[in-house]
Amino acid sequence: MSAGLRPDLDIERVNSSLESLAALDPALMRLVELRFFSELSALEIADLTGSSERTVQREWTKARALLLTLLEPA
Repeated sequence: MSAGLRPDLDIERVNSSLESLAALDPALMRLVELRFFSELSALEIADLTGSSERTVQREWTKARALLLTLLEPA
């Protein structure tokens, strides 16, 4: 299990939050796909997208914060 995700987390809520993130910011969703699901490093993503590693790290922090906010109960 990845750091930051609770074992008691509702998978439907996770899916809904990912869909909301995709609607809010497709680029951040793409980053989540590359980082979390494909397990690419920030450097690998930077090379793939033509961004700097620091930009990828900054955007990853932003994506995680948004997802955590979206996962909070209404």
